[in-house]
Amino acid sequence: PENLQHGVDGFLTNDDPAEFAERVEYLLDHSAERAAMSARARANAAAFSIERMVDHFERFYESVITGAREPATQTA
Repeated sequence: PENLQHGVDGFLTNDDPAEFAERVEYLLDHSAERAAMSARARANAAAFSIERMVDHFERFYESVITGAREPATQTA
């Protein structure tokens, strides 16, 4: 839910089949909004692609390794 903006790139619903059905029916009846919402959702999902996540973790690990190689400073 923290990566989804309700009504912008998807819908959040409670654990209620009737509410879920209403949202699905809305999307079926509003094809232009469904297409726009779908495009925004795909754009958001691209931020979490395997390639981007691997790059993020590689940079993180590199910074940890580089930091570990620097001499420790003592604080008194």
